[in-house]
Amino acid sequence: MQQFIYHINASLNVEYSPTVNIERDDNACFKVISSPCSVLKNIFLLIKRYKLSVELVKLLIKLITKRNALYIVIFNNTITSDGLLSFGKCNHYPVDESDSIIGPVYTDNNYRGKGFATFGLISCVNYLRKRQCYSKIYIDTREDNIAMMKVILKSAFGEAKSSYQRVPNQKL
Repeated sequence: MQQFIYHINASLNVEYSPTVNIERDDNACFKVISSPCSVLKNIFLLIKRYKLSVELVKLLIKLITKRNALYIVIFNNTITSDGLLSFGKCNHYPVDESDSIIGPVYTDNNYRGKGFATFGLISCVNYLRKRQCYSKIYIDTREDNIAMMKVILKSAFGEAKSSYQRVPNQKL
């Protein structure tokens, strides 16, 4: 399966626009979980989203290493969309140590098509820009994931810069 790679310079000015179609009462919120303390503060939301699964355990291990963070969009006390942030390392294509990689991004089936993924991705880019310690911000998606390509385009990444052939479970 072909994966399209997008990136922007971290200094690019991207601001969230309320004209993006988000069906909500302005009470969706964006959070980044990047420390054991923030994990504990949000543990019930994480358990609600991931259940008591192997996936949750793997995520918690990634968060403890501090090379990863998780962003979440919360609406009505539910994680509607989330994405993993990796810093300086990508298992599928080369990046610099000063780069950040977003993905995978997931949106709950009940909330798809309502703008939560776009809100989350734009908020994530703004969060990374404010930290001012990344040169580029990367994201990639499968060639058949049209919905994610639209989210990426709305989030100011523009067209794909390159691509690669993704082989499941293959790492650099």
